[in-house]
Amino acid sequence: MSTKKLNQADLLIALGVYVAVWTLARGLFSANLDRYADMLEGFAWGQVFSWGSFKHPPLVGWIAGLWFSVIPTSDRLYFLLSYLVAAGGLYGVYHLARAVGLGRFALAAVLLQMCALPYTTLAGKFNANSILLLLWPWLVWQWWICVHEPGAGYRRGLILGLLAALSMLGKYYSGVLLLALGILTIASAQGRQWLKTPHPWIALLVFMVALSPHISWLLSHDLITLKYVGDQGGDGVSWTQLLKFFLAPIIYWGIALIICVQFFGDRKLMWWQRVYLAWLPKSRKDLLFWSVLLPYVLTLLFGLSGFVELSLPWSIPIGYGFPILWLRNLTAASDDDEKSVRDLPALTKWLIVMVTIVLAGSLVDRLRSSLAEEEIVYLPRREAAKEMLSRWDTQANAARPTWVGGTWAENAGLAFYGDPKIRVLPGLPDQLPAALDESIAGRWQHDFGLIYCPPMVGALSQQEQCEQAARDWLLSHDMPVEEIVFTAHREGWQFPKQKHFRYVGFIVPPKRW
Repeated sequence: MSTKKLNQADLLIALGVYVAVWTLARGLFSANLDRYADMLEGFAWGQVFSWGSFKHPPLVGWIAGLWFSVIPTSDRLYFLLSYLVAAGGLYGVYHLARAVGLGRFALAAVLLQMCALPYTTLAGKFNANSILLLLWPWLVWQWWICVHEPGAGYRRGLILGLLAALSMLGKYYSGVLLLALGILTIASAQGRQWLKTPHPWIALLVFMVALSPHISWLLSHDLITLKYVGDQGGDGVSWTQLLKFFLAPIIYWGIALIICVQFFGDRKLMWWQRVYLAWLPKSRKDLLFWSVLLPYVLTLLFGLSGFVELSLPWSIPIGYGFPILWLRNLTAASDDDEKSVRDLPALTKWLIVMVTIVLAGSLVDRLRSSLAEEEIVYLPRREAAKEMLSRWDTQANAARPTWVGGTWAENAGLAFYGDPKIRVLPGLPDQLPAALDESIAGRWQHDFGLIYCPPMVGALSQQEQCEQAARDWLLSHDMPVEEIVFTAHREGWQFPKQKHFRYVGFIVPPKRW
């Protein structure tokens, strides 16, 4: 590896090992899917194809739905999807590095990203933040090629428009990246030259056409997704969240930066000088610097304006180009083109050591969490779903429920772990936001349903609210209040304590006409 020319075969091997190791790690050491049921939420959205949801744009649901249409529902296979998505983003980082003229450091950039938290532990949670790990590198890659090769052809504009639309369908936060790229297109000589061709207008047209079904969905659903986004805004500047976001490059990419300056920095410089050098622009018109840093800067400005309240997880995709910038800056003064090749074996060995430490640490943390009786570890989602359906079969003496409402998105566990054919609803079927779904609004009365009130980690009162709302709703519809109540727990050497959780279900019979 130290002498042969780097090629994509090396990259594919690295990505294959990356996916295998982290999927194995999460599968072995995560007792449950994520704490806040984001992944169950994505599964629920993917049950039926839709151009929108009450909370996020639809791409997460599309991918989850496509995955589980051919793959069985299980935690480990869901983690596999998560890391395949992240690996697709790493592949984009590789091509972006090549596009900006740093092909000899492209594999090094990918290996450094593999040391950053967004691509390791955080990538295991498939949601609207992690989906941008896949999309942003490819979007910037295509934009860079379009701007620097204005005669590349109309297909480049078409692909750019599609990638921009997919990014917005992943999360509206992608608008910050699109704003940054728009500013840089107008501000740079290369961008202005590109604007004189028909290709950017082809990209804009494709972008608008691709987004039009989602926009139509929003208009016909009372702009519910935009209202949810608006509700996330603060009443002023949240200085705590602003500070966290400001420190995100260090919090999330600190380990990768340390490794980068150690292997690729000039040893004649002090350590802090190498870190400082890694972040510098070459000039005021440094397009690579601004394409990497401007989305981060714009987000901070939006947070400083009080228009939005920043959240640290939003920063998960912003570092798509950090290692590329560092590698360019730290190696700019070197004429040694073979340095990247010679350093890769040592960098790879360090990465193996780090992964080993992380795996060992994950095992220790799993044991610590089990001994500390942390709720997310002991929460028996799978066991409760199977027990609820077993009791339904006995107590309801009817066909399986066709829909499940109740506590969103924990109620999706009944379908994910029990019966994927059961349709998951956000709340109660004739109340918002479930009532906006035309596919269920006119049908729920004709079939058996279940209102599922599982415990929520760190929000015990929400289960009580779910139960009271279910009773009130049944009585208001002249239906009997028939409950299925039981406790569930997890067993095995991973769960040394006996920790029981209370689950409640309410049988909803079909309405008699």
